[in-house]
Amino acid sequence: MRRAWEVSALGEVCRFIDYRGKTPNKTPCGLRLITAKNVKLGYLRRAPLEFVDPKIYDAWMTRGLPTVGDVLFTTEAPLANVAQLDTDERVVFAQRIIILQPDKTKLDGTYLKYLLLSDSARDQIFRHGTGATVQGIKASLLKSVVISFPGLPEQQRIVAILDEAIAAIATAKANTEKNLQNARALFQRELASIFQDSPNCPIDPLSTLLSEQPRNGWSPPAEFQTGTGTPVLTLSAVTGFYYDGSKFKLSSVPTTKGAHYWLNPGELLITRSNTRELVGHVAVYNGTPNPAICCDLIMKMRVDPSRAETRYVYYALRSPGTRDFLTTVAHGASSTMKKISKGIVQSIPVQRRQLGDQRNIVANLDALRAETHRLESLYRRKIAALDELKKSLLHQAFNGDL
Repeated sequence: MRRAWEVSALGEVCRFIDYRGKTPNKTPCGLRLITAKNVKLGYLRRAPLEFVDPKIYDAWMTRGLPTVGDVLFTTEAPLANVAQLDTDERVVFAQRIIILQPDKTKLDGTYLKYLLLSDSARDQIFRHGTGATVQGIKASLLKSVVISFPGLPEQQRIVAILDEAIAAIATAKANTEKNLQNARALFQRELASIFQDSPNCPIDPLSTLLSEQPRNGWSPPAEFQTGTGTPVLTLSAVTGFYYDGSKFKLSSVPTTKGAHYWLNPGELLITRSNTRELVGHVAVYNGTPNPAICCDLIMKMRVDPSRAETRYVYYALRSPGTRDFLTTVAHGASSTMKKISKGIVQSIPVQRRQLGDQRNIVANLDALRAETHRLESLYRRKIAALDELKKSLLHQAFNGDL
């Protein structure tokens, strides 16, 4: 229980050095430039590493000079990221950052950092935030945020506990995230091993394995996900190599019975337009929702069961070799959005194997996929639990219960 904690507005116990506005011209080398992109939740990241001409330092840094331990606060894009300056080298600050210099007779800088990371402080900050698309906060409103704090010895005791606990949480989270990456990499390595080039596996173009060739869907005007109408898949229904039947919008436009755009369970889907990393992602339509329309940005096709297993083709199309092929041949005038044509899809090389061998490969990959999903779910839950533990510690610290 906290006793006799002082209550003040942030502007009453901190000096504000505001470097929002124009960003200085960047140079290949020179003094380090710190932008909002470097300020994360609790720490200062060096990347992206950008520089400015040292000659501009005196003219630019006229609003105040920061010192080691000052608290850096991002005012928008993103709002309320908080870190401490961790260097005594000369650095230059860019737009969207306010430097908070606490009154050292009242407030410890690290205590302030942790306080601004707590849910209670962040709730206040976001309530003061403005902006419809990009939320930000004015300096005058940030100064009015109310904080409470004990005497300096108690602040330092709280900081010591939080430093140790949060460092341990960060280490555990980093190890868990590494395990998560390893689980994903295990499946990718197995895919690469199975579908690597081999003289024992002749190559067929995908078109020879299909009973129905690739065809674009149709994108009628579609409304929202709730209400009445015909479900039309969105591009995100296939993005990520997993079919997500919840990603659709509803259309009230009249449809034609038996038209090519209707989806049928078991059809193979491939995205034909997206970023270079996401174009050509595949999934198998599982019949949900039914009926549903395949949108124009996705091609649908059907594998000939006498020639190939649908899931064998699915795995072949998401193998590293095929991904390299598709990202290389994808084209488009836009620097971000790329496309693949029907002809490119039909020409995708697929290793020819006996149906029995295909079924064995599918069974093994399905089992490995299920296990990696289990591990990924386990690691994601652990990461979420660690995040909640950090929140709980901060809540206890600033509620006087730590």
